[in-house]
Amino acid sequence: SFYNNNMAALCLYRHRWKRIRYLYNFTRNLTGKYDYDLVVIGGGSGGLACSKEAAQLGQKVAVLDYVEPSAKGTKWGLGGTCVNVGCIPKKLMHQAALLGTAVKDAKMYGWQLPETVRHDWTTLAEAVQNHVRSLNWGHRVQLQDKNVKYLNLKGSLVDGHTVRGLSKAGKEVESPPPIKPVEIVLLN
Repeated sequence: SFYNNNMAALCLYRHRWKRIRYLYNFTRNLTGKYDYDLVVIGGGSGGLACSKEAAQLGQKVAVLDYVEPSAKGTKWGLGGTCVNVGCIPKKLMHQAALLGTAVKDAKMYGWQLPETVRHDWTTLAEAVQNHVRSLNWGHRVQLQDKNVKYLNLKGSLVDGHTVRGLSKAGKEVESPPPIKPVEIVLLN
């Protein structure tokens, strides 16, 4: 239907939200049986942008985001691959490498430095992890400020209007019960 096919596009194009917002609000008022107007499964950059935009436009929104720990036990918080294990950590480590090169080259430009300059990998790794955690926390605060409900659950579809949340232990969560949104957006 028109309504179902355009929901994801609405999150990306604000002007479309404004054009058919009256239809959405009308439908919302008719559908008191739903817990949320929109449930976003995936807390990466796309899911966060979509959920915050929808909330800003007056929709009741929830975000489900949970990442299975890797075989080595790596786990991360809200923000997706880029924030947690991709772009952001890579850029911070790249900046550290550039600083190391600059320190080596500094003597040629008159800088008086000790003969040996050492790098401490543990300190760098800790600094990167602390920065990533601060971004995770910032995303949670932004969701809270926009009245978006964050659920650290692994979301799965039951049907077109029902999302089931699984806990870290892989057990279906009793509270909240299966979530019933008007629309669902899946992001990877």
